[in-house]
Amino acid sequence: MRKFLQALVFAVVLLTTTQESFAQCTVRSVVKHTCQAYANGSIELQVEGAAPFRFQWSNGAEEQSQENLPAGSYSVTVTDAKGAKATQHVKIESYAGLQVRPTVEGSRVTVQVSGGRMPYKYHWVPLSGSRQTTTIQPATQLPKGSYLLVVEDGNGCSEAKRFKVN
Repeated sequence: MRKFLQALVFAVVLLTTTQESFAQCTVRSVVKHTCQAYANGSIELQVEGAAPFRFQWSNGAEEQSQENLPAGSYSVTVTDAKGAKATQHVKIESYAGLQVRPTVEGSRVTVQVSGGRMPYKYHWVPLSGSRQTTTIQPATQLPKGSYLLVVEDGNGCSEAKRFKVN
């Protein structure tokens, strides 16, 4: 009977210790990267449990929060001071890159833009003759010549297209 009571007390102590030791990890914020060429996404975590915490990210990092991340899937395992673990999976979405399609009809150029983040800014740069630029869309009455159209989105990302007015 004594061994049974000792085993029961050990089991109760083990169960109590396990229940008191927990780690919880939640994602406070995720910021996707702003331009296709940039790796500036971030993940910020909020953790609970027995401090201090140890962080092990799928990319090898060991900090609580991550910055300068490209699009992709990440996981983190948080271990608290008592050895309790929590795992979280996070995805940083891809940037929908700008798609710019100029159409030339005589001296009038219209542009279809998709992707990125509005509002869009249009910069028409003559590649020959005048160096005057305009920011209107569509551009009308453009003189003959070659042009570079640079479209910038609300994140500051840009896409450039060359075209010719005949």
